[in-house]
Amino acid sequence: MRTGLLFLRVALATMAGANLTGRAIGRLGARPLAVIGLIVAAAGMAPPALAIHPATVVAGVSVAAAGTGALFVVASATALGQVAPYDAGIASGIVSTFHEFGAASGAAVVSSVAAASFTGDTLSGFTKGFVVAAVAAEVAALVAAVLTPPRPAQPAATTGEAAA
Repeated sequence: MRTGLLFLRVALATMAGANLTGRAIGRLGARPLAVIGLIVAAAGMAPPALAIHPATVVAGVSVAAAGTGALFVVASATALGQVAPYDAGIASGIVSTFHEFGAASGAAVVSSVAAASFTGDTLSGFTKGFVVAAVAAEVAALVAAVLTPPRPAQPAATTGEAAA
């Protein structure tokens, strides 16, 4: 019960990040929200990397989850916004597959780093795992800044004058 209540915060933060991003993506575009989401995810991984304590881990992972929730919306919007309606099903399936693949790969890498770093009865392995997660999110933020499609140009307002 206690663990479930702790993880409830993570689920709520994921939903909050997704909801806020869904409301903002039309105004701001995908690129800045992708970068912000990844920076938030990295910032959330930093506190547990500095101090392994249940409260720090839950708070940090909850912040990271808000960033991850934002990324779910950005990934779906950019993938589905670029395809014809008749291709939306396959595009959605591909996005879902990569969500799962990314989560499984990330968990495998971070847990492997953590497990390889355990010495005796210390928790230093977890610290290294959170550091790897934070660094990966920061690198991904840089990649997203370059690769995420820019916001489409807005049509120019007409002033009644003939264009030259």
